[in-house]
Amino acid sequence: MIRLRLALEVQEAFPNNLWILDGQGGKLSKDQIEKTPMEENVEVIMEEWVTILVKLMERDTLFDVKLMTFQNFFQALTTPSSNPNLVTLEGADLILAWGDLSMDFLGPNNCYGWNTESFNIFFQRLLQLSHVTAIWPHPAETLIYGNKTSYLSDAAAIARQHGHEIPAVCIIDHPQDVKELQPDLIYKRGYSDFSQHVYFSGCPNLGQKPMGTIEAFLAAVDEGEHCYAGVDGGLGPITPKWFTMPYLDSVKKFGELHVFFVSGKITHTTATMGIRTTHFRDVRNPTLLDKLLNQLYDEPMNVWEAEEAKQRFEKFATDMLIGLIQTREKREKHPSDLRLFARLDIAVYRHPDNTWRYYLSKVKAGIATVLYLRADTNCHIEHVLVSSLCDNFFTKGHMRRRNLLI
Repeated sequence: MIRLRLALEVQEAFPNNLWILDGQGGKLSKDQIEKTPMEENVEVIMEEWVTILVKLMERDTLFDVKLMTFQNFFQALTTPSSNPNLVTLEGADLILAWGDLSMDFLGPNNCYGWNTESFNIFFQRLLQLSHVTAIWPHPAETLIYGNKTSYLSDAAAIARQHGHEIPAVCIIDHPQDVKELQPDLIYKRGYSDFSQHVYFSGCPNLGQKPMGTIEAFLAAVDEGEHCYAGVDGGLGPITPKWFTMPYLDSVKKFGELHVFFVSGKITHTTATMGIRTTHFRDVRNPTLLDKLLNQLYDEPMNVWEAEEAKQRFEKFATDMLIGLIQTREKREKHPSDLRLFARLDIAVYRHPDNTWRYYLSKVKAGIATVLYLRADTNCHIEHVLVSSLCDNFFTKGHMRRRNLLI
């Protein structure tokens, strides 16, 4: 619930990211909006980064927030000599939520409308801006987590350091030469989300799109090579890589656990079921982890067994996050956005010794992270999450400005 005046202000800048509801599951009509007092609270649905934005705007004694559409932001960077908005950007303490490169950001249906040339100019200047102003998420780090193979390689090394067995992840050097989809493998691609580039033999169609044939796989390979040819945002060629992971029947059955971290601490855990496009109705949230783990066993677990299982799982997740942060910061020489906020997607599978094991299948950071916070979510979780993020954003921007002044 937020004030109507604030909801309309945000909606004007980001009409596809916030919706005002009528309290009965539908959208508030124009006539209803005109009859509603501006200071009255209304029910809204908004994306997670917009939730943070609204909370920052509500703290108007601490934050002076200026809204800028993506189109204006894009023009400010690509035509800097004639655009007054560039001065605003360079003078900001923090730029929040500029975009998401974990998706097929240069595919034929990308939501940004850019091509190879315009993206290269935009991203090079975004990197330059990141040396002057704090930007969340960091542009270079968004490429890393969109790439997928980079963090999966790091995750494998970290897991081995802690004594965990992990399924093999193999790069496909020449995906155009694949002759058939092996029945025991899942084929995936970097810079892709929402199961857009997931193929395996016998895979059901997702959104009327065939995902289980070699023809569909090869067509996706050709499309990616065409769309990303010549893409270089200033950090070297950006090429989506294809890779394989073992097809584990228990993962298909039990799905994944999504673990959310704020400031390096677990706030909540959700669960998805099976390999398919995830919808809110597929997510059990909030779910007490001991109850969730109890569902994995054929017989009810004793209280102490559930607690031990919970501790083992949370230790695995925390070890992976800390390892990724340390590895990235040592390599990239700047603080990782994972310190602020992260989601680790951890697959659950049954080992041949009949024990349950985990492995990290995906890392989400920045605006691509979906919280699955709904109206029936524990209010305490949302309060802690939002408050922590707001405080971290303020600290990050303040410290960057302070360092520049020094």
